[in-house]
Amino acid sequence: HADCHFRARDGAPPMTDIASLGRYAVKGVLGKGAMGLVYDGHDPNLDRRVAIKTILTRKLDPEAAKMVALRFEREVRAVARLNHRNIVQVYDFGTEGELAYIVMEHIQGRELQDMLEAGERFDLGTILRMTIELLDALDFAHEAGIIHRDVKPANVMIDAGGRAKLTDFGV
Repeated sequence: HADCHFRARDGAPPMTDIASLGRYAVKGVLGKGAMGLVYDGHDPNLDRRVAIKTILTRKLDPEAAKMVALRFEREVRAVARLNHRNIVQVYDFGTEGELAYIVMEHIQGRELQDMLEAGERFDLGTILRMTIELLDALDFAHEAGIIHRDVKPANVMIDAGGRAKLTDFGV
């Protein structure tokens, strides 16, 4: 998550100078998501570090933006109900200007995609353990009626303890 070279489709520079989103203080950039940046944040009410994933809505017409906002809210509310050790917890969501954002558990760790691209390899026992963790997370979500829709290494975080945590449930 260190170097982020995000540029909006219209050529605008990345929005890295944001000081806050809602009640959350923005401390820096953790990485980039498919549709915006992921910020390192702080929740002053609960005094905890959070990750804030943003979704840029600048290019949408008002009707499309309204539909995206409704779907976004519905999906975030559904995912926020999931409380599982292998699913990144969603705490809150909101909109501010041309950004919609999701406030999530901050994971001290790395994306599985980054680890694989760096050439890191895992022994068979670790691979089996991570696979079982992810299958357990998916089973838990499915039992709650939630389908992930985009399981891939970029949507798996490996925390400092080596535990796999699934993120980005289609939002």
